[in-house]
Amino acid sequence: MKKILCLLISLTMLFCIAAPAYAAAQPEAEAYDGYPFVVVRGIDFGGLYLEDKSPAISIGIGDIFALVKALFTDIIVEGDKDKFIDSALTVVADVLDPIAMDKEGNPVHDVYFDKYESSMAYYPEELAFMEDIGETGIIKTASELIGAENVYYFTYDWRKSAKEIATDLDKYINKVLADSHRDKVNISAVSMGGMVATAYLNWHGAEKVNNLVYVSSAHNGTHGPGDAFNGNIYINGDTIYSRLRQSSKGSLFKCLFVEIAEKIGIFDAASAVANKILEDNPKALNNEVIRNGFGTLLGFWAMCPDDVFEGGVKFMFGGHEDEYPVLMDKIDETKEFIFSTEDIIDSAIKSGVNVSFISNYNSPLAPYFPHSDRQGDGVIETELTSNFATVALYGETLTDEQLAAAEEKYVSPDKIVDATTANYRDITWFVKDAAHVAAEYRSDFAYFVLWLALAEEQLTVESDSRYPQFMLVDENKNLLIAE
Repeated sequence: MKKILCLLISLTMLFCIAAPAYAAAQPEAEAYDGYPFVVVRGIDFGGLYLEDKSPAISIGIGDIFALVKALFTDIIVEGDKDKFIDSALTVVADVLDPIAMDKEGNPVHDVYFDKYESSMAYYPEELAFMEDIGETGIIKTASELIGAENVYYFTYDWRKSAKEIATDLDKYINKVLADSHRDKVNISAVSMGGMVATAYLNWHGAEKVNNLVYVSSAHNGTHGPGDAFNGNIYINGDTIYSRLRQSSKGSLFKCLFVEIAEKIGIFDAASAVANKILEDNPKALNNEVIRNGFGTLLGFWAMCPDDVFEGGVKFMFGGHEDEYPVLMDKIDETKEFIFSTEDIIDSAIKSGVNVSFISNYNSPLAPYFPHSDRQGDGVIETELTSNFATVALYGETLTDEQLAAAEEKYVSPDKIVDATTANYRDITWFVKDAAHVAAEYRSDFAYFVLWLALAEEQLTVESDSRYPQFMLVDENKNLLIAE
């Protein structure tokens, strides 16, 4: 059973890795004389490549065949579950080997990723074929709005430590400033990019930053890696149902299948069996496979919430610290950084950086960890992207006690979010039904991000009636005022 759980956590960590409608008019492009605009991307599991340009993380026909063969031989013929898990873990190890890090947190193999060392004006073909959603949706929209010569895209190796990535970003920003002959940049920090931008502020200061927009940001971490590092894996039947129900929208057959499965209790039964296995094997996740496979990925540690960080280190490396002296130093360095996140952002604001946060909600999280019942954007918990607003559990509303303690103007119309407790409540916007990094090309959402990123002053939730604190995205991707 321990090996089954090793396989489960390996796969889990891998992929953890109304309102009166209005559509904001698309701004017309005009001569731009502002600061260069840098998008700091989020984690990209599929963006690492081997020397031959093939994906570093991939599951081929040979891998699938090996699993099927092992299933037939080990389970059906011999009835040996342990032997099958050994075979399966061998396949998983082979799949993950190209992105492996050693015991010092350094890459074992040479791995490459797409880099954009100059402005997007130098990459017209790549720009044309970029996806129309997420970071590249912002980039394509910005390139039209202010000119591709003013837009830059920072990518990085997400496995490295926060300090190492921050150093890479510092070098990148210095080149942007040299190329543009300006002294500051505007930054849109997306998902894991929010952690990266905060790390940059920590180790290199805020002098070169004018605007910083955190979009669906992991600057406070996310409970997925936090729970996994602490061995807290919990299969949530209700969250499985919610996630499948949302993903099946638009397909009558899929919706019917999900509803029938829920009615006859398939999700609850499956989660009960899985959680019983976890309960019977409390130390199953504390082993060499997990320690070397994921404990060495320093980028994940930088996204571990501070309140569970030390417990995660103890669980993952307890009794084995002497085997990883260099890695332990890097993890301690990471801990000091993430424990200082609020102070780092406060300092940037005091130094004159215009900071803003976009926090999405009303999408279920991955159903593999205890916090999956939290409200989120499908990837990161709203509580964390919003700097600790009070947020109801997914599918629920705030309690009477929570509402009584709130300031009415900071409560969302649907009574799901209370921004009263958020650290930066007057510069934090909430968008309901917007998925993680929901900035589609030429969408209202993308223009909203750029409104914040290109502003000439610090904007607040009261700066523009088009963009109040609480908004929502409709089925046609229009940004609406929540009422």
